[in-house]
Amino acid sequence: MAIVTLSDYLLQRAKADNGRLIRDRLLVGFCARLYKRRRSFMVSTSCCGKQVRVTIGFYPLMKTEEARVIATEIIKRCRAGTYLKNDIQSTKTYKSIREILPQYIMDKGLKQSSLGRYDSVMRTHFSEWYDRPVNELSLPEFAEHCHLFVRTQTVRFYASTNVL
Repeated sequence: MAIVTLSDYLLQRAKADNGRLIRDRLLVGFCARLYKRRRSFMVSTSCCGKQVRVTIGFYPLMKTEEARVIATEIIKRCRAGTYLKNDIQSTKTYKSIREILPQYIMDKGLKQSSLGRYDSVMRTHFSEWYDRPVNELSLPEFAEHCHLFVRTQTVRFYASTNVL
């Protein structure tokens, strides 16, 4: 387990073993977990003698400085003994997919043409979700919309190839 100063550059360049934990040197309890395809910000500390592990967000949807601010608030509450997980989760404000998509494309190193394709798919098939906060994508309604989308697209594909 490495102890370093977490930064966007480090998260972008770090080699990821599955589940590798990197702790921040500046803020004790703030850390990042690295997987092959995902990097997440976490707080790992204790409150009133009980272990607290909270996933704050995912890089590159959330920058290191944003995560550090949220982690600082969680750690302060843990030290005061007043931490409630739902308290912090409800104060987070999430950006919409439309706001995050250009930065996501840039951070992932994808071509600019990918932005156009993603934007087109979102406007065409997921228009009602495009301007909603990212955290709402975990709602059952979004899952149902995705299942419906897959079913209709599969039928269209087979109908266009004359397989049916």
